[in-house]
Amino acid sequence: TIPAVLPVTLTYFNGYPSNCNAILNWEAATETNTDHYEVEYSTDGVSYQKLGEVKVQGTGHLYQFDYRPDYSKGYYRLKMMDNDGRFNYSNVVAISTGCDPSRIVLSPNPAKDKVFVFVGLKKISAANLIDGNGRVIQKVKDQLETGINISGLAQGFYYIQMADSNGVVETLKFVKE
Repeated sequence: TIPAVLPVTLTYFNGYPSNCNAILNWEAATETNTDHYEVEYSTDGVSYQKLGEVKVQGTGHLYQFDYRPDYSKGYYRLKMMDNDGRFNYSNVVAISTGCDPSRIVLSPNPAKDKVFVFVGLKKISAANLIDGNGRVIQKVKDQLETGINISGLAQGFYYIQMADSNGVVETLKFVKE
């Protein structure tokens, strides 16, 4: 009998937490007859769900996949799919983001140029940047996680006030250096 050729030989598959996200990295030493990678996620290390697909880019390509999990700890693996439907699994990578998905986090504080607000699972319907006197400076709902530019503000105390889809208001204070 001829042994089955594995579709992929990984050089490495690893991951790390970054701002409540799980960042997965891998490189393949060989990708013979390989079609794509399916990134899978599990909260218990037993039952996995597909997060997404990454098309093969060629041997030696450095792959990266970012995911914001619903839970602080997660287990990740790759399902490496061959062109003929055969597949193989990678090693499992456990990542703990240390983030509570129900908690809103503002970072950095104090800040000079930008502040980021990580909202976890909350659905934010409105968000405002407010000065120390309670005046709304700017609507910032669409900039929370991509970064709110504060470089033009004077030094002092400021607030990000957010309302979720249930009307619950939360206010975070930060210092502009």
